[in-house]
Amino acid sequence: PTCVHGNPIPGSSNKVDLKGLRPLEDVPPRRRVRLERLTEDLELDLQVMRFFEETGLTPGAEFEVASVAPDGTRTLEIDGRRVGLGHQLADNLWVRPVST
Repeated sequence: PTCVHGNPIPGSSNKVDLKGLRPLEDVPPRRRVRLERLTEDLELDLQVMRFFEETGLTPGAEFEVASVAPDGTRTLEIDGRRVGLGHQLADNLWVRPVST
């Protein structure tokens, strides 16, 4: 019922459960989350999509928000690697908290 980026397929009669999702921008440090959805705006930017694929930021990936800088840049811990993500990208990634 969704595309590979977690968005509803246009014209699909199946509802996508978006309850419990929040933008990565709203996740505080030291929280573990699962990436569920990339907004449609990001799908149009090939460079951003390549960056996400190379860093493992794809729907279904679990990671921790390691820290948040004063300017809003988030440092993510993904499979033992650290990845920096600015406000604009973090605001367009929708995640679900993962219980530890």
